[in-house]
Amino acid sequence: MIKAFLIDLFDTLVYLDERLLINWREEMACSLNIEPGEFKDYWRSLSGDRFTGKISSTEQMLDLIASHFGVSLGEEKRDYLSRLELERLIESAHLYPDTSRTLLEMRSLGYRTALVSNASYNTMPLLEHLNLTPLLDVRIISCQAGVAKPDPVIYGMALSRLGLQKEECLFIGDGACQELDGAHESGIKAVRIVQEPQTSLFGNSSWCDFTIHSLYEVLSLAEEVR
Repeated sequence: MIKAFLIDLFDTLVYLDERLLINWREEMACSLNIEPGEFKDYWRSLSGDRFTGKISSTEQMLDLIASHFGVSLGEEKRDYLSRLELERLIESAHLYPDTSRTLLEMRSLGYRTALVSNASYNTMPLLEHLNLTPLLDVRIISCQAGVAKPDPVIYGMALSRLGLQKEECLFIGDGACQELDGAHESGIKAVRIVQEPQTSLFGNSSWCDFTIHSLYEVLSLAEEVR
């Protein structure tokens, strides 16, 4: 019997306005006199370190970028760009239409929820801004956990915090970072959610047990899984 849902964040509960973020990163690159394409590639190359908490702030990220490209970055400018980075992230983030009502109904039906997200230091204020924090019983953010999907450890953390067995949970995600494969390897049934808009910037998964097209569909699915 399903008692809880492990749920991905980006492209599952929340989507980002990629054009706004791309424009902002290009603006940031130009302000540092760095070619935007090179800036984007280097920013992306550090995703793993951001996700696992090795890079723990935008300020640290900017210091690494400045050092890598040999540009000057004063404390005032670094603080200004860091503040704008969070503002642009929050501005670009939107809940999918079914997110809030589904999380509320999950709770009213007695299901527990655990966010399991590959995400970096700015995710916590984003969750607060989107009013998601009170709707989730457990929050496992990779940068705090020090481990990222698809490592089985991060799924185990969620199960431990929920106090449940793998057979009692479903994992829901778009499939990025091989997250559905990781859930499957951990013995948790994996549900791929396909909805618009979504990005494929962080790869995909090769496995899923079920496919849904809105988060709300998982409620009826959970009733069928035994």
